[in-house]
Amino acid sequence: LIAARFAALQQDWRKSGELASGLVKRLHEAGAVEDGRSSEWSYVRAAAERIVAEAALQLGDFGAAETAARAGLAAAADLPWSPTFSSQERAAMSRLLALALLGQGRDAEAREAISPALLIMRGLQQRNRQDAMVNVEIAKTLYVAALTDPARHDALLREATALMEAAPASIRGLLDVQ
Repeated sequence: LIAARFAALQQDWRKSGELASGLVKRLHEAGAVEDGRSSEWSYVRAAAERIVAEAALQLGDFGAAETAARAGLAAAADLPWSPTFSSQERAAMSRLLALALLGQGRDAEAREAISPALLIMRGLQQRNRQDAMVNVEIAKTLYVAALTDPARHDALLREATALMEAAPASIRGLLDVQ
């Protein structure tokens, strides 16, 4: 998992996707996915599926991104030990799913996919105590929502931009934020 994330940070999307896909395959072979062994396995699977979806999006394989995002959403639903983390992970997967659907020209489905993420992130926004990374995640969600909603496009983009501009420079410079 670490090697897959490291490859993603180096923007080696093919290697990142292959490593994470291999991990998902090994989880299936071990029966860890089908029998719902533990929340730890669900965490590993959710993280791996997220990397697969991100890599597939970067490589323009929107069908594979959709499949991985849906699998990641299912795995994230099995994370009972941290409701906040689980909801943030589901929001991230919903963003990836919406982007994959947009890439396939399925705009209405993308709008439906991002809707729960927007609700989750709005709830976090109300409880946020100036956690800049939460604001970045909210901005990412608003950006994807803007892509799916022509009527609110400009307003959502303005809100996302304001959140990003308010983030410290050290956070704006992070590779996965740019």
